[in-house]
Amino acid sequence: MVLMDIFQQFLSALLGIVVFVGSIMLIIKANVRDWDVLVAKYGRDWATPAMQKNMQTAILYSDGRPAKTYNGIITIGLFREGVGFKLNSILAPLHRPILVPYKDVQGYKKDWFLNADSMELEFRKTPGMRLIMPADQVDWIAAGAKDRVSISDQYPSHGKSPWATRAAAFLLMVMFVCAVISAISFAMRSVF
Repeated sequence: MVLMDIFQQFLSALLGIVVFVGSIMLIIKANVRDWDVLVAKYGRDWATPAMQKNMQTAILYSDGRPAKTYNGIITIGLFREGVGFKLNSILAPLHRPILVPYKDVQGYKKDWFLNADSMELEFRKTPGMRLIMPADQVDWIAAGAKDRVSISDQYPSHGKSPWATRAAAFLLMVMFVCAVISAISFAMRSVF
């Protein structure tokens, strides 16, 4: 009887581990789906670039799907033939590096960040996929590319502001503030 109980506990633990690992893998695969669109057209192994900036930020935005934020985990490299993007392999597993030829890059002004100017990069072979970056990062890319990329101070034709994303961010901020106020109120009642 004891052996049967141990076997059942083992099976239960094994099932829990399989469900947990499977759930994590599904989340990772769902998160990498949009990046894989870029990899399909521009994927390339990372080599040593002529110029490189580490710990940069970008947001991958595709039509009809939630944006993916890569905050401080992107390395941008300028190569002879194009601009490369590589994500930190620990914090963004399964995200292979890409190299986009300079002629395929089109940049536009974008109102995305609330605290900084931003630019939107579109790539010719992946319409509908946009990389939103702080304007100073795009300026660095444009300066290193020596006028081989097209950067415009105009807004793109598909709009200038992600109103739904900002509305959701505002709602989340309000919910967070309410939760903090409730927690402080609860703590004050418990103490006094």
